[in-house]
Amino acid sequence: VPEIDFDLDWTGIRLEELGAWSGFGKMKGTLEGTATDVTFQSWLPTHFDLKVDAVPLQGPGGSTWIEFSPEAMRNLVKIFAAEEIDSLPGIAEWAGFGWLSHFLGGYDVKYAGFSLFSHEGTTLFETHDPPDLYAIFKKRYIFWGRRVKMPLNADSYPVVLDQTGMSNMLAHLSRNLSAIARQKNKESEKNEEPEKPDPGCFPPSL
Repeated sequence: VPEIDFDLDWTGIRLEELGAWSGFGKMKGTLEGTATDVTFQSWLPTHFDLKVDAVPLQGPGGSTWIEFSPEAMRNLVKIFAAEEIDSLPGIAEWAGFGWLSHFLGGYDVKYAGFSLFSHEGTTLFETHDPPDLYAIFKKRYIFWGRRVKMPLNADSYPVVLDQTGMSNMLAHLSRNLSAIARQKNKESEKNEEPEKPDPGCFPPSL
């Protein structure tokens, strides 16, 4: 059986540039992560140790928070809970991601990240909660902010996924990401359509 083994790491990926490139929305921070002891057999991953974190931007112009515009936060939440976002009442949509949210300055997130460790068909999913916040809230969050947070809803921790559970989770995330991409494409096409001339700018035909 063909086998491929490798390690990867990435650091300092600017969320601002990533958001502009993908159309995800305005963000401020960096994306950090590692993928170690990765093994593919017959082009399928059989072992890996993956860690992904969004962290506040360091240095000049930096912050102690990861910053998201309302559009970016809507898309982030939609990755995990598309059905709930799409079924929001209009007033809740306006308050959460519309003019009011823009007026309040978007969303500040303290931390965001997760780990996946997979071996022989079993995968462990963990969040990266700071010990001081976990001591207060006694909950696990994929990301946590002042005004918005994404709790990890599970009966046990770490979350243990078999191959079927892992496949279902990846399929769910893939569908939601594809839906976001389709929506962005529609918005881009709409913005590129030439504006129709205003009939009022022309004299009436005789």
